[in-house]
Amino acid sequence: MATFWTLVQRDTEAEVWVADASNIPGLAAEARDLPALYQAMEQVAPLLVKENLYRGMNVPEGVVHHEIVVIDGNKVVRERQSLTLPRD
Repeated sequence: MATFWTLVQRDTEAEVWVADASNIPGLAAEARDLPALYQAMEQVAPLLVKENLYRGMNVPEGVVHHEIVVIDGNKVVRERQSLTLPRD
């Protein structure tokens, strides 16, 4: 099963959480709180992974794991989402 990752950090000036690095090409998201950011990534990440299947990413069909690393000051939290890839 493929595992993808996204780094999430707090932008204190804009007062939002930002997904600012990922190995999912094209993934960029921000939200006022983490649950909203997770929901946004859960909606868009499977579409981006599926789109990139045709660009040479070696991704199996079905379900992939999305490891989310949240950096909040000195605290690091890891979350995992299981993403179901859309069917054609």
